[in-house]
Amino acid sequence: MKVKIASLIVYISLIFGVKAQGDLMIYPKRVVFETISESIDLTLANTGNDSAQYQISFINYRMAENGKFEKIYEPEEGQFFAENNLRVFPRTVTLAPRESQKVKVQVFRANQLETGEYRSHLYFRAVPKEKPLEKQKSNEEVTGISTKLDMVFGISIPVIIEVGNPDVKSALSHLALDRQQRSTQFNFTILREGNKSSYGDFKVLHTDQSGKETQVGTVKGVAVYAPIPHRHFSIKLKDEVDYSSGELKVVYHAQEGKKETFAQASLQL
Repeated sequence: MKVKIASLIVYISLIFGVKAQGDLMIYPKRVVFETISESIDLTLANTGNDSAQYQISFINYRMAENGKFEKIYEPEEGQFFAENNLRVFPRTVTLAPRESQKVKVQVFRANQLETGEYRSHLYFRAVPKEKPLEKQKSNEEVTGISTKLDMVFGISIPVIIEVGNPDVKSALSHLALDRQQRSTQFNFTILREGNKSSYGDFKVLHTDQSGKETQVGTVKGVAVYAPIPHRHFSIKLKDEVDYSSGELKVVYHAQEGKKETFAQASLQL
């Protein structure tokens, strides 16, 4: 008896820090065009010891209320794709070990768009290397049950075009402390209103009964993508703090270099 299990292809999209998966790193990890005649260079770097090839395309997502992405082909109500107004070149990149290359992303015909936010994601898919014919034939001659597992990695980064002056308002609700057996989680809901996505960092501060304030949690680069009105979120808190009393305050703010607070809320313990 011979059973052959089809190849498994795994696509992974990361959303934190400099984009990195497998041996590919991408900077910046997020692109926002605030003018209609602009271009930006992305840097792709191969940090591995083997040469690698990547194909670049567009993909579109909706964000679920738990923060996960779902691939879609038609925009939801209140959502607009950016891919029809973006150029990317080159579309295929081959990198030697430790080599880097620029990829240009350019906006065009954005002056024909109505006011709002337009978003698509650039997808960088690793091209699997072909195995030698002799090795393929050898695999096919194996009797019994055989499994072939090909890991094909991909990274996606958001590309956003802001036309006119889209705006967004944020708020925080449903704050709750979740004391688990091995960790403490601070749960809350991020509310979003307007025709623009929200994006920023979070910090959580604990104030004890004596008035001492301690930063007990932080997460960078959190988005609530339009058109969803809210996203549920959790932050793991430091273990060495007594959360049986005092106050927890969560602050949603602009990233480093900008002094803007989007929303904040407190929970009495």
